[in-house]
Amino acid sequence: MHAALFYEECARHLKEHDMKDPHLPLVLIDLARTKDRLGDYTESMNFFEEALSIYEHSLDYDDDRIASLQYEMGVLAFQMGDRDRGEECFRQFIRIRKSKGSNMDEGVANALFVLGSLHWATKRKDLAHDSWVEALEIFEGLGRTADDPYVKSLKEKIRRAERRPIGRLFR
Repeated sequence: MHAALFYEECARHLKEHDMKDPHLPLVLIDLARTKDRLGDYTESMNFFEEALSIYEHSLDYDDDRIASLQYEMGVLAFQMGDRDRGEECFRQFIRIRKSKGSNMDEGVANALFVLGSLHWATKRKDLAHDSWVEALEIFEGLGRTADDPYVKSLKEKIRRAERRPIGRLFR
């Protein structure tokens, strides 16, 4: 709680004296993380959004700092039960990271793994399958072996997604 008070005071001071201080979004992100650890998810998201707004007005559209913030916001949104917001944040994270030209990005694979699970839970099985296949390709491309827990899990999820109920075969 003391850390939250400290970051709140730092943010207030920076806002009063220099809104363009490059440390302001960093302080807001630390404050958001602290609020998250304290279980105050709504305030945490508000501080993340404030930092994102500053970044979006001061950084390139595809800056890695925006991508990282989108990932954290996506995780928090899922914790809060806001699937749509979490999915959008993860999609932005993936878009930015892919724009950097690296096809073998573990963060992207993790985000795709989560999105696949979200799609599966919301009965969007084709999207789940595609997300999991792409995540598996990345993990294998990074050198993860068949006994890796993520690889095993993804292979099972993909097999499950490829199975069609018997009733569909006769339609």
